[in-house]
Amino acid sequence: MSISLSHTAAEKTTAETGKYSWRQDLRTVRTFRLATGATLSMAIAQAIDWPLSYVTAALVVAILAMPSPITYRDTIKNLIYAICAFSFGVVITLFVLPFPLVFFGVYGLIFFFIHYYLHKGAPFFLIVMLVLTTTILPLVGSVDEGLTKYLAFSILWGACLAVVIIQLVYGIFPDPENDEQIVVPSFQRGYSPHAAAVALQTTLVLLPAMMAFLTFGWAVHVVGMLYINLVTLEGGITHSKKEAQQYLLANLGGGLAAIVFYCLIVALPAYHFFVALMFFTTLLFAKKMFSDTSTARYYPTALIGLVILISSSTGPGTDMSVVYVKRVLYIALASLYVIASTMVLDRYVFKH
Repeated sequence: MSISLSHTAAEKTTAETGKYSWRQDLRTVRTFRLATGATLSMAIAQAIDWPLSYVTAALVVAILAMPSPITYRDTIKNLIYAICAFSFGVVITLFVLPFPLVFFGVYGLIFFFIHYYLHKGAPFFLIVMLVLTTTILPLVGSVDEGLTKYLAFSILWGACLAVVIIQLVYGIFPDPENDEQIVVPSFQRGYSPHAAAVALQTTLVLLPAMMAFLTFGWAVHVVGMLYINLVTLEGGITHSKKEAQQYLLANLGGGLAAIVFYCLIVALPAYHFFVALMFFTTLLFAKKMFSDTSTARYYPTALIGLVILISSSTGPGTDMSVVYVKRVLYIALASLYVIASTMVLDRYVFKH
């Protein structure tokens, strides 16, 4: 996601007062906002350590990486979206999953409409929540139906916490009042051929993977399927070989950064050091994310990969060395799968 930020207010303030205020620099404000929000979510996740705690950090990073500002009205809407997505995921898992043939047909439609409305400009928070609930809950429900409800409430709690954290950091780091506001495209009404074409290709990439995970009982590797979904949301479906390579490198970069992070917290396993290191790491990512470089759009993907790796691989009784290696491998394989399947579809089906 490419973000171009203005320095109008900062330059105006400097010209009028002769002093530079970082709070009037939109890029700097958003950099500290994202770093603070991501660090706070990770700190809470480590302190409480509830199941699927990485949902909170991933949502915070995904939303704060977006150029559009968050208002109090958006916060209320996002809470409603979280409840709706939670209910939808539970209903699909409890009442459709027991019928495999029906489930795969319905799931194909779910994937299609999620990505169709994504490319028509539907609320990004709602789309991400639907992806989370319709990916995690059916995979877990295929193994233990009782665990589904427990994890569903964990996702709902994590999502609501993310909404609160996002609003909190927006209160601490508001956008400069005199800066130019970024115009966000509104929802496109009516039929969109482009959105339908992208949604169809995305469905043909995601559905076989979901079928394989359910058929072969790979629920324990749910992070792998989740990351396949997140790669497609962040733009992994691309017709450019160079761009595909950039997304792969971004995902691997997030994995390598997580390994370095792991080595450092093993060397000094203290909570305060974890928080400080997380803030420093996310600050570096955020600075690159909000820069004007051509690679800025790939850093949200890398940072989401990093927070998922860290949150899902740490905790009491976890063999972090083994888990880290597995999760980095999941990220690499998920990225390769999306890129390779997209190229195959481009060449033999859509003939781009």
